[in-house]
Amino acid sequence: MRILLRTSMFMKKVNAIACNIQEHVFFATRLGKGLPKLAMLVILFASQVVSAQNIFSGEGVNWVGQINGYSQPTNLAAGDYRVMQYRKVSTTATNPGDGRGQWATTINVQSTGGNVTPSNMTGGGGNGFIFTSGPSTGQYNNKWNFSGVGNASLNAVNGVQYVNTGGGVDMGLNMSTAGHYTFVLKDAGYSSTGFYVGYTTNAPVNITHTPATQ
Repeated sequence: MRILLRTSMFMKKVNAIACNIQEHVFFATRLGKGLPKLAMLVILFASQVVSAQNIFSGEGVNWVGQINGYSQPTNLAAGDYRVMQYRKVSTTATNPGDGRGQWATTINVQSTGGNVTPSNMTGGGGNGFIFTSGPSTGQYNNKWNFSGVGNASLNAVNGVQYVNTGGGVDMGLNMSTAGHYTFVLKDAGYSSTGFYVGYTTNAPVNITHTPATQ
């Protein structure tokens, strides 16, 4: 009886710890010619494993909003900033649902010569942005947005709800400062999840790690 009681108490503590895992964002900054460049090492969401189907790779995820007239791209089109690219971080799992499967894109905001021009999107219908996924005949079938009018936090992880076809409101974000805005959506399948948005003056750069030799 004592063994069973202690086992039960131990499992409760384990579950409590698992439910309180925090989200982390790891990044590094390097300086070049006096301007900061963000070297995105890992944007890793550490959370409980989500039992959900991953977002269908044949449709992908798009980023659309007021800043680009809500114009939908051709699904999976290479080189289009509106098309988020899928990546896996530190895993060989086919369909990770624990945050190591991510959809990412960087948007170049400039007065001239960028993907879009600077704008302060305050949120709400027609004045924000959303993540979408669906077939070419129904690209708004699946959406990730806010439940109420509000602004996303820059350089932070934001919670986002999943809605099928209708519901929710567009997410606000102040993109009035010229630069690069990188969005990373955690692939938790067709369910509520989280996304990170970070700002850098220059385009993000990749870091290749080479082990040191003795």
